[in-house]
Amino acid sequence: MNVNQTFELSMVLDRDRFDKVLNRTGYLEETDEWYIDSSFAVKGILVKYRDSQYKKKVRLIIHPGLIFDSAEQDPDRFVRKPDKRIGRYFGDKYRLNDFDLSGMALTVDMDVGSRENAAAYLKVIQRIGRVKGFSP
Repeated sequence: MNVNQTFELSMVLDRDRFDKVLNRTGYLEETDEWYIDSSFAVKGILVKYRDSQYKKKVRLIIHPGLIFDSAEQDPDRFVRKPDKRIGRYFGDKYRLNDFDLSGMALTVDMDVGSRENAAAYLKVIQRIGRVKGFSP
């Protein structure tokens, strides 16, 4: 079984702080609503900036699979390593604790053996989706 997770962290800034952070970055890809800095993507962190007239938002998408070895089990290091990289990216002005967890995606790739077993797993997942307060 292979587990792949992604954490999404976000922070809302005022105009002055947002402009300082945005102007400090290098090349940014521009989409409809976001500016994307993929310079740390190989290290497991993708940084997105949203320059809306209402909210200036910085969003981090963290891929733990690119940061850690699959055999690594130390939970303290799971927090320290991304914190160190985020601090390095923002010049130690912002750290991991400055961001709020805004999303999490968990993907599991498992061998179920046959089509019948896959259909049975999908039925179980559909039933889980009916549980109040939980969605797969």
